[in-house]
Amino acid sequence: MGANNETGVLAPVRDVAEICSGAGAWFFCDVTQAVAKSEVDLGSWGVDLAVLSSHKIYGPKGAGALVVPREVQRSLVPVFAGGGQEHGLRGGTHDTAAISGFGLAAEIASKELDRDVAHCCALRDRLVSDLGEMLPDVELVAAGVPRLCNTADLRFVGADADAVMASMPDIAVSSGSACQSAVPSPSHVLLAMGYNTTSASECVRFSVGRQTTEEEITFAVPRVAEAVARVRALTA
Repeated sequence: MGANNETGVLAPVRDVAEICSGAGAWFFCDVTQAVAKSEVDLGSWGVDLAVLSSHKIYGPKGAGALVVPREVQRSLVPVFAGGGQEHGLRGGTHDTAAISGFGLAAEIASKELDRDVAHCCALRDRLVSDLGEMLPDVELVAAGVPRLCNTADLRFVGADADAVMASMPDIAVSSGSACQSAVPSPSHVLLAMGYNTTSASECVRFSVGRQTTEEEITFAVPRVAEAVARVRALTA
């Protein structure tokens, strides 16, 4: 994973690629989160195969891409038999409209990359800063390490994330929780990072994008602060 979809942390892709190369293995990397939010250079990174998705770069849902050099492509075997589409690797009628939209979205993302990154970084940093000023005990997950421009995973100490989200229905965020078999469980990502069950359950993931405005940050911050304060008061 080139960039984690929960914390926004950018992985040391080049280092991993060197390890794979030294072991004589192909390196497969999911760059879905990283594309259009950071510089992605598969060649210099040493990535052999990469995947990305259209909807993550403002393109149509239902389209994606496998990026693979010709020399590697010759060694790939289809998972199931089908027609000759996609160079014989995946049978099925092409979704031409989605593919075309994906291509246009990629072109726009390439042209707007610097602007998008600057825009998202400014909004993300303002969100984190304003919430830190309005609330005590706010922790930024993975602070100080390279992260995506659009993502901030915040821990509100003493406030359950799901309860906070329920207290602000007009704000679109997500918790660090995953629901498996209808039984909520803390994020495996945060647990692997050393958080315990309680602290992992206090993390809320915020993300901004190309269309996010300063006015929306102004709208969201006090509502988030009120929700957190309410939950803390109820559970104190």
